[in-house]
Amino acid sequence: MVKGLEGKGIELLYPGGFQALSSVDLLLARARFEAVIGPNGAGKSSLLRCLSGLRKPDRGKIRVDGDSLSDLSWKARARKIALSLPDRDVPKGLRVRDLVLMARYPWLPLLGSPERKDHERVEASLERCGISALADRPYHALSTGERQRVLLARTLAQGTPYLLLDEPASNLDASHRLGVFSLLRTWVDETGGGVLVVTHDLNLASQFADRIHVLHLGKILASGTPGEVIAASVLSPVYGPELVYGRLCSGAVGEDRPWALPWRLPGAQ
Repeated sequence: MVKGLEGKGIELLYPGGFQALSSVDLLLARARFEAVIGPNGAGKSSLLRCLSGLRKPDRGKIRVDGDSLSDLSWKARARKIALSLPDRDVPKGLRVRDLVLMARYPWLPLLGSPERKDHERVEASLERCGISALADRPYHALSTGERQRVLLARTLAQGTPYLLLDEPASNLDASHRLGVFSLLRTWVDETGGGVLVVTHDLNLASQFADRIHVLHLGKILASGTPGEVIAASVLSPVYGPELVYGRLCSGAVGEDRPWALPWRLPGAQ
């Protein structure tokens, strides 16, 4: 049995016949950090929702560690896969610590209460994300960037082997964006779990991911290492010609990684 979260032939239709995903194949293996990049409207968030079980695809199969996702209860799925979305609806007045503690519900017995180990995991996740000082503050009293880090802590506290994150570093400054991706890279290396991140930041994906998938118009156009994907031959059909490319040594993995920057050259329209 392959240990991994696998989607085969995923197709997703929205009302009106719009096809959000078309014949998408993707395998997130254990001990891997993978990223999905692509322009707005490519289907990236829809893909995460399908892989997590939040949205049932119209066609295709999704399996986690050999089990069909559709055959698992919500609790069994939530013990395998944690999904972090930037638009999560949070009740007004809820404290940060209580919001993060809610991630432990899949592990509680029916009508059971959180135990010491659950509270310890919450505190460890808050500390790991650098937000222990925010624990007693209402979630809605935080800045947008602070909320992002709270949602990351909640995802880590769930204690699953697979993390799916939609733009986890959005609304953060440069230092904290690096911190989030470095934290996820460390989590993968320490736990042997798998991370799949949707991001618009090509360079963070290149620096930290083992593998990158390019999604465009609902289809995966390319998959490979950063060196194979962050290249003009792959990205120009998706992002256009106004990217410049180079290479830098990545402290995260100790090897040269490509970078790409949007840069309008003089005289370009």
